[in-house]
Order: sequence, then C-alpha cells, then structure tokens
Amino acid sequence: MSTSDIDFESVFHALPGAVALLSPDLVFADADKAYLSLSGRTREEVMGHYRL
Repeated sequence: MSTSDIDFESVFHALPGAVALLSPDLVFADADKAYLSLSGRTREEVMGHYRL
C-alpha cells in the first residue's frame, strides 16, 4: 500500500479523542468534532486562527 492509497483526512477524523492539526506557525489547519466540543468553539472560530 502506498501513501497515496491512504485517506489521511478520514484517518485524522477517526482518531480517538480530541485532535487539532496546527501549521508550523501554530495556525489551526483542522480540528475534529471532539476538539471543537471540548474547546467550546465552532470550526469558524478556530480555523485559520492562531493557537492561543
């Protein structure tokens, strides 16, 4: 199996627990439903913003 056969987005969203993906400069690139629920923020409130 090559890495091109892996649906990384599905894997990310299927991970157990709250998970957020940050860019090297600490800007939110993605967050799963559990992370959004625990943080009390909406996707619009985190995506593209700096991690504080």
